[in-house]
Amino acid sequence: TPIYEQQVLNSDGILAELITETTDRDTELSMGRAFTDVMSAMAPITPDTSLFNSPYYDVGTITANSRSIDDRTAPSAFTDFTSSNPSEVFAKPYLPESVNPNPTLAEWEEGSGIVEIECENGIGDVTISVCNLIPEALYTVWEVGITNPGPEEAFYWHPAGGVGNVIRTDENGDGSLNIKMPWCPVRECIPGSSTDCQIYFSVF
Repeated sequence: TPIYEQQVLNSDGILAELITETTDRDTELSMGRAFTDVMSAMAPITPDTSLFNSPYYDVGTITANSRSIDDRTAPSAFTDFTSSNPSEVFAKPYLPESVNPNPTLAEWEEGSGIVEIECENGIGDVTISVCNLIPEALYTVWEVGITNPGPEEAFYWHPAGGVGNVIRTDENGDGSLNIKMPWCPVRECIPGSSTDCQIYFSVF
């Protein structure tokens, strides 16, 4: 089954490629529209198609000089700045020293994580720990699950633990986030549910 949340660069085509067992692991990670298409079936999304099938850091980032969310500047590698005249580059965004500007699928697949959950009096205490992700990067953590499990169930997703759902990894790509939830994410399943009442946490 292909992975829809992440794609790789298709240097010979327009659309980024879905990841399968036969995908070349040395291929660069890329923005792709497959995940956007899946989410569009549940909520209206109008993506900027110019961002698809581009290496991650070529997509760019907004800066203090941006006039809109689409006004982006691609950050340079750290070494590009150390070999340049500071007066020529100081106003441009750059990547942290430990960040590979061209991360590959093989590097992405080295990442892993674990979720630890404790519940007391209906309150969930959750710790999400990750390792070997992209170093010195900012990730958001999302709770994805089913509301009203049973015949009237519905899919939902929102910031895990509320707004502030952020993990910043260190120079090794490791990080963690502890959150409190106003319910226990480990719960009994209601008879008739077609989804086993699953809740999971996604790190993007």
